[in-house]
Amino acid sequence: MAAVSAFLVAFICLAQKLMQLRRDPRNPSLRHICVMLAALSAAVLINWEPIYTAIDRVLLVPNVARYLMHILALVAAASIQSVFLHLNSPDRAFRRVACRWVILGFALILMGIAFSTGNFDVEAPRDFAERYATNPAIRYYMLGYLAYLALAMTDILRMSMRYARQLEPSPLRLGIRLLTAGSGVGLAYVLQKAAYIVIMINSNSPPWREDITSLYLTVLGIVLVAAGVSVAPITRFTLDTWRWPRRYRLHRQLEPLWQAILDVNADMNLTPPRRLPLPGQIDLELYRRVIEIRDGIGDLNRYTDAGIGAKAAARAEREQLTTESIRAVSDAAAIAHAITYMATTPTSQRQPVPAERTHIIDQSAADDHETDARWLAKVTQAYTCSPIVASLRDGARARS
Repeated sequence: MAAVSAFLVAFICLAQKLMQLRRDPRNPSLRHICVMLAALSAAVLINWEPIYTAIDRVLLVPNVARYLMHILALVAAASIQSVFLHLNSPDRAFRRVACRWVILGFALILMGIAFSTGNFDVEAPRDFAERYATNPAIRYYMLGYLAYLALAMTDILRMSMRYARQLEPSPLRLGIRLLTAGSGVGLAYVLQKAAYIVIMINSNSPPWREDITSLYLTVLGIVLVAAGVSVAPITRFTLDTWRWPRRYRLHRQLEPLWQAILDVNADMNLTPPRRLPLPGQIDLELYRRVIEIRDGIGDLNRYTDAGIGAKAAARAEREQLTTESIRAVSDAAAIAHAITYMATTPTSQRQPVPAERTHIIDQSAADDHETDARWLAKVTQAYTCSPIVASLRDGARARS
């Protein structure tokens, strides 16, 4: 049951990472994480006794599934090594990653030679180490396996601790800490496996069950690693989902102003917006909408008349609106006047407003796109609902 749980955890995390990789196929760290999770999933699946024995029967080699499982475990270790090499020194990562994979190749060759000469003829899906601990070939087999695993776990432990110290408290740092804990469990797995074989070689009886200990250490390590690579995106998705209703409402509130500007300046929009952005897309879509409105307003500035803005502000003051509402009505009136002028005047006949008379649209919130979106939503509401803006727009249309 523990092995099945570990497989499900690794497989679910793999599915999530593959979706991320589809969106960002050039990310080397993401590719290595996918390889690592795929290798762990396959290794745990092979360790399931029905699969283990089925592989041996198909390939006609007793215990070859054990060799395949160990290959996958070392590939997973090398992959997570590669992730941290890319994170810690991306400029030198390619050479260092290649060096680790070459060392892995030598370890696998040593294991393959030892396995082929070891005469591991009796199926041992559960007690391989116990049954063959005194076989001379197991020493060389385990030397290759445990030596590379110890190198990888030490490498990961060292690099993850150093990388975590560079991060501010965040879900990413928590994920790195979990990977550090996973590498510590991996080292414990190596030490108990090596100690078990040494004790068995010396004709003693170890005080623990190696197969049970290895299984639980493997499951714990996989859970920690899977949690480590998933905690940051899961946290981000949870926050995006929590914020989605508010940001989607802002996105929809900005649409009337965005559409009005688009009607007189089609160049401001390059691709059609999504009608219902998903939680992971809404932040980008809201940012795009704010930037497109701001760019459109920048083009409209040549025709925004300060006199119109001042007239709207004066009317709003007489109606005793709040200071913020007065600013929103003033901006909306100037924008509406400029849009009406551009919509009703041929390009060749347009006369820009003199620079000293240009109404400057409020830019005070432009540093934070969500805060800016809330301000532009107020301007949009004034643009669509304010009778002051409507009367000034109608006057401009009548004069045109």
